[in-house]
Amino acid sequence: APVNALVFMTVLMLLTVILTRHGTRKRWLTEASVACLLGLFAGNAVLVYYRRTSKVPETALTFDDDLFFDICLPPIIFQAGFSVRKRRFFRNAFDIFLLGGLGTMCTFAMISTG
Repeated sequence: APVNALVFMTVLMLLTVILTRHGTRKRWLTEASVACLLGLFAGNAVLVYYRRTSKVPETALTFDDDLFFDICLPPIIFQAGFSVRKRRFFRNAFDIFLLGGLGTMCTFAMISTG
């Protein structure tokens, strides 16, 4: 089963790259929308498959937040940071730092007060 999941994920990644390259040239889809749509279709395909075989494993329907926050989220954040235009970033630097500082202080206050 783990080999099948690895092959399935590899095929999805390749489809994302191919459709993103084609879609961004034509300007009809962004990279994020291609990945979201493929994830939506793949998730529904997996659910339909498991419902037809009447064997729905618990792991198929659970969301692993450690996997998301440790593996999936950092590349998304780095890509978003590297794709920001310098002029836009510096034009909005005060707002960015203000939100970052306020968010950090609010999070600190909520966690410390329990």
